[in-house]
Amino acid sequence: MLDDIKDSFNKISKQRVVVGFDLSDEFSMISYFPLGEDEPISVSVTPGGEDICVPTVVCKYFAENAWAFGNGAIEAAKDRKGTIVSGLLSQAREGRPVRIENKDYDPVDLLALFMKKCFSLLSQEAPIEKVSVISITVDRPDAATIEILSRAIETLRIKPEKVFYQSHSESAFYYM
Repeated sequence: MLDDIKDSFNKISKQRVVVGFDLSDEFSMISYFPLGEDEPISVSVTPGGEDICVPTVVCKYFAENAWAFGNGAIEAAKDRKGTIVSGLLSQAREGRPVRIENKDYDPVDLLALFMKKCFSLLSQEAPIEKVSVISITVDRPDAATIEILSRAIETLRIKPEKVFYQSHSESAFYYM
């Protein structure tokens, strides 16, 4: 896998970026690495801020087809404006529909929605068309989890050949 990533790096120009998406049930983080730079840049939840951890939750507003994510989802639920869904990765792994306002939602679709909202934060700093490689890091990148993440990526219209999956320990090793 490391050779595949190195080959991808060799094929892309200095104007391209590599994205890292660290996904867990509690918090997630998105970073990008402009090729030619020394350090990756973590994307803040608030423009100009330093809050880089996004709570891995979504919230559907009551009687609307509108969703919040991260801290916005927590606030909406706290203000009793919607129904919060947490444990997105675990729920997607379990595969049971999530019931909100008498409607069932596919947990993989909810995970994809969360990922889309996170990638929208990135698009403000590194446009998706400049992204050459996306590395998604999870606790257990087993076959079932990779299938779930691949389905989520497919709904985001990201080319699957641009996406690599790894464990948290592999990610730490490659970072060092």
